[in-house]
Amino acid sequence: MRTMKLDGILFRNMCKGGLDAILAVEKKVNSLNVFPVPDGDTGTNMKLTLEHGVNDSYLEENIGAFSKTLARGMLLGARGNSGVILSQLFKGISKHLKNFDAISAIDYKDALIEAYTTAYNAVVNPTEGTILTVSRLGIENIKDRITNSTSFEELFELYIASMKDVLEETPEMLPVLKEAGVLDSGGAGLIAIYEGMNAILLGKEVPHVLSVSDKKKENRPLFDENSILEYGYSLEFILQLQKTKCDIDSFDLDSFISFLKEHGESIVALKDESIVKVHVHTMKPGDILNYAQNYGEFVSLKMDNMSIEHNEVIKEAKEKLPHKHIAYVIVAQGEGFKELYKDFGCDVILDGGKTMNTSAEEFLNAFDIIDADEIIVLPNNKNIHLAAEQAKNIKDKDHIHILHTNSLVEGYFALSLMDTVDENIDTNQQLENMISGIKSVHTFGVTMAVKDSSYNGIKIQRGEFISVLDGNIIYTSKEKKLAVEEGLKLISDIRDKEIIILFKGKNLDDDEADDIVSVLEENYPNAQVGRIDGDQDTYGVLIGIS
Repeated sequence: MRTMKLDGILFRNMCKGGLDAILAVEKKVNSLNVFPVPDGDTGTNMKLTLEHGVNDSYLEENIGAFSKTLARGMLLGARGNSGVILSQLFKGISKHLKNFDAISAIDYKDALIEAYTTAYNAVVNPTEGTILTVSRLGIENIKDRITNSTSFEELFELYIASMKDVLEETPEMLPVLKEAGVLDSGGAGLIAIYEGMNAILLGKEVPHVLSVSDKKKENRPLFDENSILEYGYSLEFILQLQKTKCDIDSFDLDSFISFLKEHGESIVALKDESIVKVHVHTMKPGDILNYAQNYGEFVSLKMDNMSIEHNEVIKEAKEKLPHKHIAYVIVAQGEGFKELYKDFGCDVILDGGKTMNTSAEEFLNAFDIIDADEIIVLPNNKNIHLAAEQAKNIKDKDHIHILHTNSLVEGYFALSLMDTVDENIDTNQQLENMISGIKSVHTFGVTMAVKDSSYNGIKIQRGEFISVLDGNIIYTSKEKKLAVEEGLKLISDIRDKEIIILFKGKNLDDDEADDIVSVLEENYPNAQVGRIDGDQDTYGVLIGIS
């Protein structure tokens, strides 16, 4: 069988196949992460992003309409840099397909070019040797071989093979991959998704890990860009046309749809002989029902107020959050850090979980419940900077400011230098204060390696303790105490610093913490040494040096 046309229904089924495929290899993709600590979550991020898109999409024959809801769902559910880039790839596909009912292989080829262009534009400093390169060269290397006679089976075979060739070359493009002896994890995940999509196209079985329900949100399309937070009513009805009210044979469905467009959005309207099936989102369902009744009577009618639950949450939250000049949104992990940030006066504290994996939608929800002139956001993890920026772009508000904090420690020191006295402080001045706090601090952590690897010439064995400074591995040891003491000695300016704080994690007991504090006080007598129970995962030893 040769598939020459692709519509929205087949494309959605293919995306579900892609989701099943990334589910099947999630842990394997995670393990490709070159940083040998338990934060290898590329596969998980890509899975969650695609899952959000598939679950928030709906059965729609028009491929342009379907791809729009898929991309919107992925944008909101995007997690981590890999998830954000994946969502941008599908956003690019959606942009190209928006005016198509069904497409040819050439159309999809052009959509893949738009996909990587959109993804590159979303990243401030694109790095070659990553998922970006795999997506770009994957299609650029074969685009001239796609003709009017090319089937989708042939296109996907060429595209997947091309991406695999590029993936094999990623270690030559990105030295850190070569040193660690791995391929790019994001590129591997993208290939897995397309292999799952291709399996559906070929009628083959995809590894089945988690089924995606068609029932849950099958007829619940998302809002467009201008009304994402205006929920209104979801209205569905079947109208039996009546001869006493209209000429059934000449009933003009296009005019009926035009009226629906004036009063609602996310419209599905079908006519089958004397039956009209309608699904629409509207703020005024009565106008639509009265209009429809001019042509017949309702066989069935279902209406849900999509705003009730959302608005109740917003109302409750806003009652707790009065209007402010500047409000603060921060991502945290560990009960100790959450309490710290709460004491600093943060308005919304997002729980990042073990991997600090906050989605764009979570940031959007936070922005929505805040009543403030200005909002300052601290992501506290470099892997969610893009998700925060994506949420800001969706809101399209200049009063949202993202500070690119890379760790819980940077978030703490940024907050420690903000002005809490002057409630009307200029936002730029407050940002300047907080940025100076970020720039002044080193983040030093010790954790255990979960696999054999290497980093910048440092050989790492599973089970060893790794000393990490500002995101870079600087020392390893089989003893935790040595990893702390010798690692700290490698910080060239540590003796010039005035504050050293140990943030105790979950896997560090009190006696160990006391010993570390004693070592800090003995070795660095000119610094003020403190201890705070952060209760964070991954890094039992987390030290801020400022």
